Amino acid sequence: MSHNSLWTSLSKEYRSDLVVYHNNEDSAQWTYISHIYFTNNYYTFQYAVSKAITLSLFKKYREDPEEFNRNYVEYLSAGTTMTPAEKLKKYFEIEVNKKLFDDAMDIVELRINTLNELEKSPFHLSPLE
Repeated sequence: MSHNSLWTSLSKEYRSDLVVYHNNEDSAQWTYISHIYFTNNYYTFQYAVSKAITLSLFKKYREDPEEFNRNYVEYLSAGTTMTPAEKLKKYFEIEVNKKLFDDAMDIVELRINTLNELEKSPFHLSPLE
């Protein structure tokens, strides 16, 4: 199987019937994102960490917006006098560890529960209605 057909096959698994796709032939689109495939520095790991940090920050904001805003201003005011990891720990008590990902998953679970409740709502409309 060629790279193009492998990419196209995988890409089709994520397609939706709600979108019209004009190119159903094998595509070399995978070459546009070569930074994912041709690096050995776990580049995409940074995406997961930044998403987990963002979700943990969001959780802290929802718990106490005023405190979060104060800490965020201090975080930004610290500039480059500290590393981002040091600032996250000092101002938000966030460290890149298992707890970070557990906290992020709490937000994901909350969103899934909200979507499930909305789906049960008598006012729920399917995408085709």
